[in-house]
Parts: sequence; structure tokens; C-alpha cells
Amino acid sequence: MSILLSFLADLYIPTLALLYLAKVRIERAERTNQPSRVNYKKLSLYFFFGLIWIYGLGQVDAYFSYWHHWGMDYSRHSAMALLLLVALYCQVEKPKTVLINGIYALSLVIYALLMKHLGYHSLADVISTSAACLPILVVLRLRFIKNR
Repeated sequence: MSILLSFLADLYIPTLALLYLAKVRIERAERTNQPSRVNYKKLSLYFFFGLIWIYGLGQVDAYFSYWHHWGMDYSRHSAMALLLLVALYCQVEKPKTVLINGIYALSLVIYALLMKHLGYHSLADVISTSAACLPILVVLRLRFIKNR
């Protein structure tokens, strides 16, 4: 059972990435005769600076051991999932916002519980990583990926 759960945990981030790419592709296909609402340059900048923040913060933690000092561990997996979920949040059309974004948030909670169950990270690891990453990712989203 643990092998299956581990496999599912490994699929979470690639699934989010594929979901995001599919949403961008569908949005692009729906607007063949109209200008695209997706600005690929800004989208690329969001992911570029988001990845710099996520992995930069991880490197700072690896050097200074901030999370270890508090008995925790920086979770790059949670940070990467958050990067994708913040980007997905922008792609939701207004009438479906609450339901879809609730599903996205629930998926992150389930992922955190799965990582705890498998012994990869504690809930404190995921919450502290999210608290450190989310404000910057939201600022980047507001800067580079504006809601329609």
C-alpha cells in the first residue's frame, strides 16, 4: 500500500503541471480568432522568478539550517506544488472560482497529509514552507499573471 501511496505522491506535481499546460492550451484553442489572454512572456517570468524563489529559499535553508533549527525541514515539493497552484488559481473563470479553487486547496491539504503519512515531511514542514513561499508567489502572480 505504501508503494502505491508513494507513487501517487510522486504524480501530484507532474499532474498539476500537465493540468496547467492543458488549461493554457485549451484557452489558446478557444481564442483562435481573438488575441490570446495568455501572455507567454509574463507566464514564463512568473515561473522563472517563482522557481528562483523556491529553490533559492531552499538553498538558503540548506546553508543556514533555519528549518532544522526549529525541528522542521524545508519542503521543495510543497513549494513547487504551491507555485503551480497559484498559477492555476489565475486560470479559473469567475463563476467557478470558489469551487475550483477549493478543490485546488483541498488537493494541497491531501498532498500534505499524504507526505506526512509517508514520512516525507511533517505538517509543520508543509505549513512553514507554504507560509514562506506563498506571499512572494502571490506578488509574482499579481505582477506577471493578471486575472482576466
